[in-house]
Amino acid sequence: MARVLLAFGLLADGACLALLIGVAGFVFEGPEGARGDPSAVAVWVSGVVVTIGAAIAALVLARRGPPGRGALVAWIPPLLGIALTFGLGEMILPP
Repeated sequence: MARVLLAFGLLADGACLALLIGVAGFVFEGPEGARGDPSAVAVWVSGVVVTIGAAIAALVLARRGPPGRGALVAWIPPLLGIALTFGLGEMILPP
């Protein structure tokens, strides 16, 4: 069961990364270069780093850690993205 959750978690991480790459043009304001808002670029870069880092950590924990911990780590970026999408971000950081 943990391996199935890990596999779906890694697929969800890949989907999050694809979404981040897909919106990169809006963050960097077009294909001509990184002339976007520095805070937006910093958030985008941190999202990419967290997503890739969680996938790598999940694979390492699945190999060496207790069962299920790798799957838990793999699901952190998608669940965090869902929470931020549905308003948790405004509760933490009001506009």
